[in-house]
Amino acid sequence: TYIHQDRVEGDLISNYTLNYLRHKLTASLHHEVVKGLSLSWNFRWQDRVGSYVQYVDLQPGERVAYTPFALLDVKANYHLHHIDLFVNANNLFNTTHVDIGNIPQPGFWLSGGISYQF
Repeated sequence: TYIHQDRVEGDLISNYTLNYLRHKLTASLHHEVVKGLSLSWNFRWQDRVGSYVQYVDLQPGERVAYTPFALLDVKANYHLHHIDLFVNANNLFNTTHVDIGNIPQPGFWLSGGISYQF
């Protein structure tokens, strides 16, 4: 997506209206490695307009501009009869990023599970 807006943030404090997501690119790839084992790759790049006040030790600090970032996630799924075993690896490169001001997003994280279909 691409969005252009003429309004400038200035001294206004905005978490949504003026700090909009200017660009976002997503791409997905799903493929089977061997019978029953598949991988799903998800890439996301985004660029947010605006800035936020960075807090250090609960004290307001400098105004910081949002920086663009890219994330890569992968999901491995193994299907056997009625059972699916899966592992998700999110933010594979442990990218430090802030999506909305002062809320740091998680680095690399791993999750998994089992599902059974009756």
